[in-house]
Amino acid sequence: PPPREPPPSPSSPMSPGAASSRQAPLSSQAPSSPSPTRSKLAQKLFEDAEDKDKAISTVDGFKRKLIEKYGSLFAAWMNLLDKDHNNIMVRVDFAEACRHLGIRGITRLWGELDPMSSGHVSLKEFDPESDKVINELRYLLTDWNPITKVAWRKVFDHDNSRRTDFQKFARGCQQLGFSCVPIERAFQLLKPEMGRPQLAYEDCFHDVDRNDNNVPPEPKVAASPQSTGGARNLSRAAAEADGMF
Repeated sequence: PPPREPPPSPSSPMSPGAASSRQAPLSSQAPSSPSPTRSKLAQKLFEDAEDKDKAISTVDGFKRKLIEKYGSLFAAWMNLLDKDHNNIMVRVDFAEACRHLGIRGITRLWGELDPMSSGHVSLKEFDPESDKVINELRYLLTDWNPITKVAWRKVFDHDNSRRTDFQKFARGCQQLGFSCVPIERAFQLLKPEMGRPQLAYEDCFHDVDRNDNNVPPEPKVAASPQSTGGARNLSRAAAEADGMF
């Protein structure tokens, strides 16, 4: 009988298996187009980034960023803008703060903060309302006791808990006769961070004596008229404890 032709092998072009094996890698390597959901998400991320950059291109945007991170402008001043506690912010302080916050456009922002090119910005210039509040508190406390830390404890922290919630703060302000702004507004302006409902002395004043080494004990008897020298020494010690010298 005549020889029979062999059946097509799997690698033969006629083999269905071969055709599928050749098509499989092509289909697996074909690029897939991004889904509409992912495209919208990417677009939203870009728009959010642009919005944030625009929001920090002005002093108002800069201040909003500070409140978002530190709870209040005064807390940002104490902990970021005036770290050396010399009551002013110079350009280097501002540049370091912007670098810490990831803010660009420093030259433009500084020009808006310091339009007279004095080289520094005070708290009164940066946030007049906070400046008014802290200065009145300082004045009233030092009228109560020459050392603000001692006066704070007597007025706002009589239980020595080192924390002053709004109720204690309100009673203390009423006792002092604080009146430059509503008490609730004052508490809000001094708030140290988002979500913390208490104030501490170091949130409002630079505590140069955290261990109370230089805080004199309260006198047990009233000073006599002849002890003026001792009173002067006490005033000097009070000023040193408050960081004035």
